[in-house]
Amino acid sequence: MITPVTDHVEQGLGKLISRYKRRRRFAAWVASSIRQFQEIEDAAWTVINSRDVDTCDAPRLELLGKVVGQKRRGESLERFRLYVKARIAVNKSSGRIADVLRAARLLLGGAGSVTIRFGSPMFFRIDKVEPLDPVTTDPVVVAELIREATSAGVGSALVYSLSPAATRFTFSNLTTNPSTHTFGSTTSGGAGGKLSAVA
Repeated sequence: MITPVTDHVEQGLGKLISRYKRRRRFAAWVASSIRQFQEIEDAAWTVINSRDVDTCDAPRLELLGKVVGQKRRGESLERFRLYVKARIAVNKSSGRIADVLRAARLLLGGAGSVTIRFGSPMFFRIDKVEPLDPVTTDPVVVAELIREATSAGVGSALVYSLSPAATRFTFSNLTTNPSTHTFGSTTSGGAGGKLSAVA
């Protein structure tokens, strides 16, 4: 990654031999010449940052969204910024699982935020590990972007919950951890979840 240089003048003066460093007029002349290069670099970085997805303002971000094919649907600026970045990843996708996971992780919060399960050779599902907050993340947009990152003819689904994992209801006999959230047997030494007694 290229980083901006903000001290051209200091670097230039630091390279003078000691004989010329003591001559203030010569050093000032050198500094005035180098300062022009600093101004050019600063102007170039201003242009770059104004068109970078991570740093641009709202009007330019919406323009970038139009360029890559992502419309703004009333979400916050930072959420839209994330959607634009995910759209760029989707546009670069070759339909491989790594490409799909890259887009899903961008949208849903990093490497540990999603798991993938395969239902058949032509179908997979992305599971959101932690609860999804529909106020900050629109599941319709997320599912749409994941689908578009996928190869033609391959089915995909986004599975998420609005409640924490410890309070979700699932079907299992759960003999190892019966205390929280599953429907289990009442005849296996007390194993079973919240509704096992009802069963």
